[in-house]
Amino acid sequence: MFRSSAARLATLWQKPAKTSPDPTRTRSPMRPLCRTPEAKTLSLAFIALLVLAGCARIKQWAYEGFDRDSWQAPEKVIAALEIRQGDHIADLGSGSGYFTFRLARAVGPTGRIYAVDIDPEMNDLVAKRSREQGFDNIQVILAEPDDPKLVAGSVDLIFTVNTYHHIDGRVAYFRKLQRYLRPGGRLAIIDFDRRAWFQGLWSHYTPPEFIRREMEQAGYRLQREFAFLDRQSFQIFVPTDKQVKAEAEVKLALSLPGVSLNLNLFSSQTKRVEDSGEGLVPLGRRGIEKGGHEEIDRIVLRRRIRVNARDDDWLAVLPFVQG
Repeated sequence: MFRSSAARLATLWQKPAKTSPDPTRTRSPMRPLCRTPEAKTLSLAFIALLVLAGCARIKQWAYEGFDRDSWQAPEKVIAALEIRQGDHIADLGSGSGYFTFRLARAVGPTGRIYAVDIDPEMNDLVAKRSREQGFDNIQVILAEPDDPKLVAGSVDLIFTVNTYHHIDGRVAYFRKLQRYLRPGGRLAIIDFDRRAWFQGLWSHYTPPEFIRREMEQAGYRLQREFAFLDRQSFQIFVPTDKQVKAEAEVKLALSLPGVSLNLNLFSSQTKRVEDSGEGLVPLGRRGIEKGGHEEIDRIVLRRRIRVNARDDDWLAVLPFVQG
């Protein structure tokens, strides 16, 4: 529509050919009017209006164009995710909603999809499409580059497509994402790899082995990997067993009557980062917070949580005290 309208308006700018007048030809009374300065001004204004109105649509085409269905295989991706009715899923970097609406159909009316993106224009587009198509189970979230604005323990699956390579400080970022997963929650990452020649020209890809390495550093292990996508890697991760076991122990200890958590640091190089929202307080040195590797054991022992990080041998203890 935009192209045809612009082409038609562009004809108003064409100058008449310098030919001999034909006395037998009837001149249209509208042609001289169309070439007036007023008409050209109106044409420019109309073209500008079309462009402004079409910005979101142009972005949508960028996300969904180039016959994406043929190489993205969205239905196979949805099937591979093994989504259950009632699941809550975060579509991280949802863009125009290419997968958002497919996920919304998969979880059904009792489920919920969080369309998370940092682009307000794309969020507005997804919200508008949700209303128009009658989806009541989609919630649009305007995120920050380092904060998805999700609620702790709220999702069964974090799903991200063609977004991984855009994220800065990925190890630290995805380590933080664990707090948003429910017990048994998963993280699915699809990203362009070296086979995507066009994206490779601009480094808009991540080798799958890099993703696995960074996810291990962030406290995940590979659960499944799929090879049916021609241009992308597709991997599903879960928090490591050590992390799951440690968090379960912490929750069990915190469930004891009259027990609360008090912070006490035994190193000047450590500091409180932020509460996870579930009673567990992550600790870390400044260097580690910026993406350095760390390995943490959380052990409930004699009414204490001992946090021992084997990175530069720093130690912090979180004692339980009677409330």
